[in-house]
Amino acid sequence: MIGRVIVKLSGKEAGRYGIIVDQLNENYVLIDGNLKRRRSNLIHLELTEQVLDIKKGAPTSEVREAMKKARLKVTSPRAKVEKEVKEKTNGKGKK
Repeated sequence: MIGRVIVKLSGKEAGRYGIIVDQLNENYVLIDGNLKRRRSNLIHLELTEQVLDIKKGAPTSEVREAMKKARLKVTSPRAKVEKEVKEKTNGKGKK
């Protein structure tokens, strides 16, 4: 299972790709890639058929390099999504 490409299904990183770096037990794995390196429940992940060649516990730099070689888009896990800024009113509405 190590090296399997995943898609995060829930949480604030939903929709981002990552890689399984380590299997902690039957329900939890350590993930890294286009998301913050963390423990995640397998229920919250979609496993793809693609498997990359990485070692167990590989550092983030190796994970990102493997993703580049596999032609997967690599982004910063801390990349902020631009939010729409609403114009503030004083509560009285428009005049």
